[in-house]
Amino acid sequence: MFSYSVFLTFVSLSTCVLMTRILLILIMMAMATGLPAQTRQPWEEYLVQTGLAEDVESADLEARYDDLCELAANRLNLNTAQREDMERLPLLTYDQMVSLIAYRDRVGAIRSWDELRVAGIGNDRLRGLLPYFAYLGEPAQARHRITMADLLRYGHHEAVAYMGLPCYDRRGDHQGYQGYPYRHWVRYTYNYGQDVRAALVGAQDAGEPFMAGPNRLGYDYYSFYLQLRHRGWLRSLVVGRYRLRLGMGLIMNTNYGFGKLAELSTMGRMDPVITGHSSRSEANYLQGAAATMALTRRVAVTLFGSYRRVDATLNADSATVATLLRTGYHRTQSEIDRRHNTAQALGGASVAYSHGGLRIGLSGVYSHYNRPLRPDTAALYRRYAPVGSGFWNLSVDYAYRVHGFELTGETATGGGGGLATVNRVVYSPVQRLSLMAVQRFYSYRYHALQGRSFAEGGQVSNESGVYLGAQWSLSHGWTVRAYTDYAYFAWPRYGLSFSSHVWDHLLEAEYRRGSVVWQTRYRLKRRQTDAADHSHLIDYATHRGQTSVAGQWGRVGAKSVVGVAYSAKGRGSLGWLVGQWLRYGTDRWQVCGSVAYFDTDDYESRLYYYERGLLYTFGFPSYYGQGLHYAVSVRADLSRHVQAAVRAGTTNYMDRDHISSGLQQIDRSSQTDVEMQLRLRF
Repeated sequence: MFSYSVFLTFVSLSTCVLMTRILLILIMMAMATGLPAQTRQPWEEYLVQTGLAEDVESADLEARYDDLCELAANRLNLNTAQREDMERLPLLTYDQMVSLIAYRDRVGAIRSWDELRVAGIGNDRLRGLLPYFAYLGEPAQARHRITMADLLRYGHHEAVAYMGLPCYDRRGDHQGYQGYPYRHWVRYTYNYGQDVRAALVGAQDAGEPFMAGPNRLGYDYYSFYLQLRHRGWLRSLVVGRYRLRLGMGLIMNTNYGFGKLAELSTMGRMDPVITGHSSRSEANYLQGAAATMALTRRVAVTLFGSYRRVDATLNADSATVATLLRTGYHRTQSEIDRRHNTAQALGGASVAYSHGGLRIGLSGVYSHYNRPLRPDTAALYRRYAPVGSGFWNLSVDYAYRVHGFELTGETATGGGGGLATVNRVVYSPVQRLSLMAVQRFYSYRYHALQGRSFAEGGQVSNESGVYLGAQWSLSHGWTVRAYTDYAYFAWPRYGLSFSSHVWDHLLEAEYRRGSVVWQTRYRLKRRQTDAADHSHLIDYATHRGQTSVAGQWGRVGAKSVVGVAYSAKGRGSLGWLVGQWLRYGTDRWQVCGSVAYFDTDDYESRLYYYERGLLYTFGFPSYYGQGLHYAVSVRADLSRHVQAAVRAGTTNYMDRDHISSGLQQIDRSSQTDVEMQLRLRF
């Protein structure tokens, strides 16, 4: 064990020295070559600004980011894209998609981005972001039969390899973790326009065994899918691992869940969405096949089936499941013992009728586990947790849209006898103003193991509430967004002894002038917590504010951020953060640097700071305590087909002598991570 720890320490230090040298070499190689380098695009800021970090699971952000990276690398032709294609765009509302297609059909083809204003897209920011995901190509031609020669000649391939190297030791690296401390993954994707797509991913978390133990075939996690689209009556077919959303997600939604700003702009999309799962996340995916078929011009059917092994914590009898797990970690022997120890079989169907602005759909899902679910229902918050082996859900979804008005909703029930319903109204009296209202009621007896929809509590169960929101695009570059959301939980939640409520408010202002963007956001969230003697609930508020200024001046880009947070929980805690990001690049190379100083009283006043990473890597960490974080990255195209990048980041804490706890504990006050990436495109 001593020799192993000495070896790890030596390798880590040697690696950090080597990476520093590689950074310098890459910079010199980039300066020497005249090839264009791909740079990070402004759509990343959209993802950050609309996905409130405190509302979003990190796995959802990573999966959404992966999908957007793939879309940016294989842009849509707006003159041939169907509505199902445009569903992938994170920017457009349903009404905007319909208006865009109607305008395109009327004029034959969109020739200029300025025409989008006439096509019903009046938001300047939206028109500026669309070219990163779409282009204006030739109008649609008659679809021809795909041949193997076409697939080989016109298909686009991309292969990416990544490795993360820690310049420190965790306690688990010496005793507890079964693998080495490095994280790495490989990803291959193939695209033939929007018609054929395939991907293969292999990933390894730090501490997991590689080519050993249960992973004798290499990686701990693999994902593969093949997708075929727009083949006559076959709208979409996916074989392998995939994600699926039906209606508004009450009975089936393994796609991403987002915060209240972003999710509301896409909840009105009702058509079934089937996408391949090429993310490194081991949660929220299905495995098998799914297809959407057009029976007539107005009737479509979606069929899907899945069989996969899932991780679970078993009860003492080893025959029943106490908790289903979604972390995907298999580092220690106990985590390995829980790996894929339970089987889940799932199937369902959805049929929908659409005519003009009217849509009505009926969906059903049935899932079965080979081990019955037996959670500890003696705990108050688990009293009505799902129990048993088989679970079913049925729902009806509906939508009615006319110009400027939109009503969408879904109502569902299940084996527990509970009811769930969510309904959304959008009214746009003028093009620049949108008013939104969302009502939801999820009984504490309703459960959908694959369901995800608009919710404060994170589950489609035990919640009722009303959301009111507005977005107003003023003249001269000003945009104002605001919402208020009240949620009530009839049954006690985790950590609470009584019924409770949450009241959430947000106000955001944005100003754009040329390439400069100023944004300020204030959020007030009132929650409840148990009193010390558990005899009643105590209200407390959390205030969060952030202002930022970003701009691009020729080869230089910069962004400054100031954030503050105050939590009134307990004795109260205050935190603040100041960050600066800077980028300099030419057509040949790019260097990015970032620094942030944070000072918070405790975790309750934590702050979030987004930092640009490498391709297909997305980080939005929270910081608490007192410390300084800084990072530098360099990226260069070494040839037309080869791109290399290296990033090094350090966090120095000034209020502690160790970081984290348990097997993740680092016995020092700082941690440095180095990341390397190689990308091939042909």
